[in-house]
Amino acid sequence: MLVPPLYHIPGTNQEALDPAAGGRKECFLSEITVKDLFEGAWLLTKGHSLDKVTVEGMNGKTHCLFVFTGPDVDKAARAYRSGDANVNVVRLKFAMETIKDRMFSSLRRHNKAHSAGHSGRKGKPYARKDRYQVTY
Repeated sequence: MLVPPLYHIPGTNQEALDPAAGGRKECFLSEITVKDLFEGAWLLTKGHSLDKVTVEGMNGKTHCLFVFTGPDVDKAARAYRSGDANVNVVRLKFAMETIKDRMFSSLRRHNKAHSAGHSGRKGKPYARKDRYQVTY
């Protein structure tokens, strides 16, 4: 009996993951949040999906957090941080463009949402003193 997969793992035999058939089930869907653009692009090249981009900020400064999911995404992140990150440069370029597009569109939505209704200097959104977080 095959265990219904929660996700599709490209290039794998689902029977190999079935414990009843003597296979092992070691791939679990996990989630990791990263701040580094290059680490995010590297995770995209390794087949993990970028689920959401979270924009956070304090005192007028904003930064983006990238949430990735996929089988063994935490192992892949550890491999990147340990220096074992080999990748095709062309794939990395396209992944970097993808992650930047998602980041800038999230930042535009964030700035549009937070600048409406603020009465600060002309053309400049009012810098909030409290911490805010918006997820798109």
